[in-house]
Amino acid sequence: MPPIDRNPALIEKIRADPNSYLGPGRTTDFRDIALELVSDALYLGAKDASVHRHGAWTIVASTTDRILKGSKWALEEAFFRIEFIQSYRQNASRATVLVPCFAEDVVTYASGEPTVIQGNPGHCLELTALIQQLFPIHRVVAFQRPR
Repeated sequence: MPPIDRNPALIEKIRADPNSYLGPGRTTDFRDIALELVSDALYLGAKDASVHRHGAWTIVASTTDRILKGSKWALEEAFFRIEFIQSYRQNASRATVLVPCFAEDVVTYASGEPTVIQGNPGHCLELTALIQQLFPIHRVVAFQRPR
């Protein structure tokens, strides 16, 4: 598999002007980014989506895997590409692109199996056991700020 193009120019663009990519009234606070992920999940057909905290980790979980629904990108690349959801609201893009812009570690889980999107795989070892226990059938996106 070829290496993921992490699109550093896009990350810097979003960091420089986050308000253009966040929903109305939102900030780069992880609670707001988590709410954007929840909003996307519900709009894309999830029946449930929830936000949790575990230490420094912010965790968004849903029993519906909504990250790739209607996406043209592979899982890892979906976090580094802007994809618009025009039917949601004007100029709305998927919130997954926001996560690696402001988090050091980003990991996603499908039925308890981790895929490290960004950061040190060793940072999510303890988290993986928790995710497998609490969210065994969920799609989870977990992220934390720089240590």
